[in-house]
Formats: sequence, structure tokens, C-alpha cells
Amino acid sequence: MSGLARWEKPLGTIHRIDEWLVQSLLEINASSLVFWDLVPRLQLRLAAFSKGLLALGQDRMLNLTMAGFGPAGPFLVLLSNFEDETGARLDRVDDGFRRMHLRRGLEPLRRLDLVVTGAERAFDACEDVAEKVRKKYKAADPDHTANVLVELVRQSADHPSMGSLIGTACLSTVVSPQGGVHVQRPPSRRVPAVARSTPHSPWRRPHGRRGLVR
Repeated sequence: MSGLARWEKPLGTIHRIDEWLVQSLLEINASSLVFWDLVPRLQLRLAAFSKGLLALGQDRMLNLTMAGFGPAGPFLVLLSNFEDETGARLDRVDDGFRRMHLRRGLEPLRRLDLVVTGAERAFDACEDVAEKVRKKYKAADPDHTANVLVELVRQSADHPSMGSLIGTACLSTVVSPQGGVHVQRPPSRRVPAVARSTPHSPWRRPHGRRGLVR
């Protein structure tokens, strides 16, 4: 999730967006839903939530990215109130939220697919490490892979100019088709730094969002 990280309720209570999202998944019994039924329900929740933050103006921008697996292969869904279905920036926040789908297909997976949203420039210093992670953790335990990816996000927060836009208090959330929502707050453990070698350019979608694909 990228964009607004937390908001303040009356009496000064601070609430985190990721914790709100987990609570919403539990309230709609997400693990019992087919994914394509889950997405519109979550979209309605996000829309109501965004409308409740009108006082924040443009600061209520939110992107929610969800990835998973289905009969058609790996897929990704992006819900956004400030980008359209092509990734182009909107002139103003759309509280109805736009929806975009990406499907990878059924080709054999040679390495993990990664998509980066948010302060993408901060990820530049981690690209070489990410390439190694994509190969090494292709068939690893999902929880362990999630922990490693969280550490990449945390290391991106060290970026000298963009790092202040990235939070390090991360949650990983998995909705299991066998039932239940698995949430964990990965412990802090640095991924070994790797010196940059020859520069490479990941696939870049319009307007800066990038995905590291096969």
C-alpha cells in the first residue's frame, strides 16, 4: 500500500492505514470470498474511507496493490484514488477508486515478479539486491519471502532524498484460500548489501511505476 500512511481521529488518536486494511479484510470475511468478489467489496470500503477524509484534500491519496494466483496464473490488481486504469496521474483524487488488472500468464516462473509503487526512485539502490532475491526466493516459503521483501522496502527508506516518504513499520498480509487472514509484522533484519555492477533498466510502466518482470 502506498500513499497516506496514517490519519488522526478526534481527540488526537492516530490510526494506521495498514491496520485499517487488515481490519476491513476480517470484517468482510475476505478468506471466504472469490478474489473477484473481494476486490469490488474492498473498493467500496476504500471509497467510503476516502470520502471520510475530505478534509485532507490531496493528502488522502492511496494506492492498494494486491497480488495472487488463480486458474489463469499469477495476477495483480491495483486500486487507486489518484491514478487511472493506465497508471496516469489524475487531476484530483477520485474517491470512487480506479481499478487496474495485470495478468502474467501461465509461462514457467524463472524468478519472482516484483512491482514497485509509491516512491519508486528510492528503490534504485536496491535493484541489484532485488534481482538476487527474485532468483533465490522463487520457491521459498511465502512468509520468509515476505520478510525479505519487507527488508527491501526498509532499506529503500535510507534513500537520501526519497527515503522520508517510506515507512518502515511494515505488515505483510496473506488471504489464504484455505481460510483465514495471516498477518505478521516482520522483524527488522537487514538484507546484505550488494555493490552495484552494470546498470540495468527494469520494465517501466507509464508515469514512473515500474515492475521487475521475468
